[in-house]
Amino acid sequence: FIEDSCKFYIANRDRIEEMQEELNDAVAAAQVFADMAKPNILRVTALNAYIQFCSKVMILAAQGIPVPQSIIMDVRSTVDKALLSATLTPDQITQLTRGGR
Repeated sequence: FIEDSCKFYIANRDRIEEMQEELNDAVAAAQVFADMAKPNILRVTALNAYIQFCSKVMILAAQGIPVPQSIIMDVRSTVDKALLSATLTPDQITQLTRGGR
């Protein structure tokens, strides 16, 4: 392994800087794509959690166990805030939560 590593280094030492730049470019591109995907991942996660919650509410209702409307509305409000946070800036969210437009 060490011998192969040394041979690789000797054969490619003039390309190491170029390879490092290519690696840095790939890491930067991956970060850009990850940043672009974050809002969609947050939306999918929030909606999935809400669907699971609604399923539990329906199961409880089918078993004759009512879930208070206030709890349902509180969960919905939380999901709405999570969805808004994926598309709005922190300042816009602050304005909305304080009742301003």
